[in-house]
Amino acid sequence: QRGCISRKAMEITWQPGSENILLQGFCTNTLSVDGKGIGKGEWTSIRPGSSIVFEYEKQVLLQLRFMCNQPLATNCPRTAGGSALTNVSTSTGSNGTSAV
Repeated sequence: QRGCISRKAMEITWQPGSENILLQGFCTNTLSVDGKGIGKGEWTSIRPGSSIVFEYEKQVLLQLRFMCNQPLATNCPRTAGGSALTNVSTSTGSNGTSAV
């Protein structure tokens, strides 16, 4: 069903101590960041306030706004065990990632 959004449609990654935030697209439908189309497997930089839009046949399925409550360089999110996360994705992984 192409009118659906996969649970692994994108991944958002950053390095602790850095303000550089990257998004990688994995979906087959149209995904755009701040109006720029992102192909499957492509990376793009995002920033607080970036608009992330999923479309199917030129109709918006979902629009997200990326927000940070605290600067990433100084306050990286923590897991329950207290260790810093190295990235966040749309699915839970074995490397300490967390669901978005």
